[in-house]
Amino acid sequence: MPGMGKTMLAKEVKRKAEQDKLFDAVVMALVSRNADSNKIQVEIARGLGLDQLPNGIRTQDAAELIKARLKNMKKVLIILDDIWVPGINLEELGIPVTNEPKTKEGGSSREEFAECKILLTSRDSDVLSDLMDCPLNFSLHQLKSEEAWELLKKIVGDRAESKELHSTAIEIVQECGGLPLAITTIAIALKNKKPFEWRDALTKLRKPSSENFDGIPAKVYSAIEVSYSSLEREKLKKTFLLCCLMGHKALIQDLLKYGVGLGLFANTIEEARDEVLTLIRQLRASSLLIDDSDNKRFDMHDLIHDVAVSITSRDRHGLLLTGDHEPREWSDMEAKKDFKWIWLQKANINELPDEFESPQLTLFSLVNDDRSLKIPADFFKGMQRLKVLDLTRIHMSSLPSSICLLQNLHTLCLHHSVLGDIRIIGELKNLEILSLPWAVVEELPREIGQLTRLKLLDLSNCTKLRMIPPRVFASMSRLEELFLGNSFDGWKVEENENQRNAGLAELKHLKKLTNLEVCIPDIRMIPKDLFFENLKIFKIFIGRKWEGQYSSSGSSRILKLHLNASINFNYLVKMLLKVTEELHLRKLAGVKNVVDELNTEGFPDLENLYVRNASEVQHIIKSAEGVSFNAFPSLEVLFLQNLINLEKIFQGRFKDTAFNNLRIITIECCDKVKNLFSSSIARQLLHLQEISVTDCSNMEEIVDDKEQGSSNDIVAATEPKFGEVLRSLRLQRLPKLSSLHKSCRHLPLFNEQHDAFIHYVGFISRLEMVDYHPLEKLGDDMAQQGACRFLFQTGIINS
Repeated sequence: MPGMGKTMLAKEVKRKAEQDKLFDAVVMALVSRNADSNKIQVEIARGLGLDQLPNGIRTQDAAELIKARLKNMKKVLIILDDIWVPGINLEELGIPVTNEPKTKEGGSSREEFAECKILLTSRDSDVLSDLMDCPLNFSLHQLKSEEAWELLKKIVGDRAESKELHSTAIEIVQECGGLPLAITTIAIALKNKKPFEWRDALTKLRKPSSENFDGIPAKVYSAIEVSYSSLEREKLKKTFLLCCLMGHKALIQDLLKYGVGLGLFANTIEEARDEVLTLIRQLRASSLLIDDSDNKRFDMHDLIHDVAVSITSRDRHGLLLTGDHEPREWSDMEAKKDFKWIWLQKANINELPDEFESPQLTLFSLVNDDRSLKIPADFFKGMQRLKVLDLTRIHMSSLPSSICLLQNLHTLCLHHSVLGDIRIIGELKNLEILSLPWAVVEELPREIGQLTRLKLLDLSNCTKLRMIPPRVFASMSRLEELFLGNSFDGWKVEENENQRNAGLAELKHLKKLTNLEVCIPDIRMIPKDLFFENLKIFKIFIGRKWEGQYSSSGSSRILKLHLNASINFNYLVKMLLKVTEELHLRKLAGVKNVVDELNTEGFPDLENLYVRNASEVQHIIKSAEGVSFNAFPSLEVLFLQNLINLEKIFQGRFKDTAFNNLRIITIECCDKVKNLFSSSIARQLLHLQEISVTDCSNMEEIVDDKEQGSSNDIVAATEPKFGEVLRSLRLQRLPKLSSLHKSCRHLPLFNEQHDAFIHYVGFISRLEMVDYHPLEKLGDDMAQQGACRFLFQTGIINS
């Protein structure tokens, strides 16, 4: 039955498995009523750490990419949520179905994949047991009356027991029929309402709407409808219904584009984004939207989506067609003259009419997988009030000529489309948002420069884009956001006057620019005087093509810097280094001390630092002798890989605020490093949760005790200690490692009422040693400390 909490339970399984690090990857994908293999594969690929699947990739090819990824993993949990029909073929998605786990050399002759554990959820137990052949099934049942009452009280609080509400609240719980979704939705909606509003809600629950969809319990439908009606602002209701049209796991950025085009949100893009995020938070607080693991997306429960579709359709002001609907619905031409919106989501449409008369239409969206579908030249003639036009996955050598008549158009989206001549877009003088992510387009025509009202231009992931003529950007003085990530990078070099492309110097004219994503293949392409006064959000990649264009950290200011030759940084790069939150560094020719040579202020805002393949780097930070330095006060993640001349990560004296937010440190293939940090620095790492050290041939110990012995080192037993929040310790192929600390017994980093090493290991939920040859030596060292029993205690070590 729907509304029982299956999705919530599956998400909790995912959270717990990730928290306890039981698998290399935990993937959750929504199947739902309209099982879309491509969407499911995209979610699986994202969960496995793959970059976005190539535009238009076939299901078979995507499956091969997923299988290739699984070969490099040991254990994976895949959760497929809300399976409606038994049409899901796991093998076709790329999920190997076998009872044989991945074997070591000499084992099974079959192809080796990760050991996949698969969790499926469905409204219909027969789908799982009979048709999906699941060997183990668990059923969820309605809440008992006491449980239902406790759930409502948990949300509403003691007010539910008050004299004025108690009897009404009990009746509302009874009307919800023990369905957690119904109880939760209506309890949140009524939490701060007056008693008469509770009584009104009870009346509505007792008179279910006649608009119920098949498969939706009447109680759930009424509860969701009450929750929607309880939204206090009309803008919140409109935003929710727009979210409903967009469907599951939709991008917040797309909601922004549609809403700005419709005039729903604030004037500037920055203000509109803040407003969108606020509205989404409010809808999540109302349980009408739910959190998504990807912070760039929003989602909603299938039942809430279906009820919202019913609400949007019953006023007859719009049309939503999906792959489930029959083509005949689109042929009813007369009914569409009063439509304000049309949303065609992979609908079964064989052809479009030559001309379509819909004078009230403000939003038209067509998501199409049929390459043969043609859009007639005069199709848009009767839509002259149109404000938002979305044509996704279309194939056109040129856009229909009637598009030029859409002079009220504010947002044009051509996502994932194969495009030829798009010069006609330049005639849309009132266009504010032009969005072409993942489009196959080779040239941005000069006519685009005529869009002087443009506020947002999205050309991200247009990997075929080779030409942007000079002076196109120079005329876009109102542009606030420009996205060119994983896209055009053929910027004109200032000295080369014969080059036909735009140069970075044109971006100086974008005085209102607040958000920029751009790839710059050579740092010397950046003009010395280039500076963005209002830039607040950026993803700027400098150097050769960077694989893995996107970050999952959620950072809003990301800089990637790849330097093959020693060079003096210009003003722009220096300013970016000062404010960046996530920094990726490679090669770094001529750099020996990262902090001293890149940012002498110690990177005050940096949260994530990744340094790879920098053969000249000797120190990440080395403070001057006798000087107490404040470095990395905000740093949470430090990743170092293949730094063959790195001698010390941190060296010198530092202020108490330095490094004290560090949570994760990973070091790989750094052969000169003998330890991670000194004992004095270790005392500052009170939030360190994960340590991973791999393939460091000279690593002798984790903590260096050479500073040991000073009277200032005595730490009170009641103070927080290093290691108290440590959850994961991974030591892999470290032939010289003999101990975590040579003076472990006397090191006052831990509670002195316990043996130091016992106290240290006792907090670790995952201790993994792979190919660790001197295990006996470390075991002897631990045995002398009385700690050997902790190596094999269940719950402390999971390997």
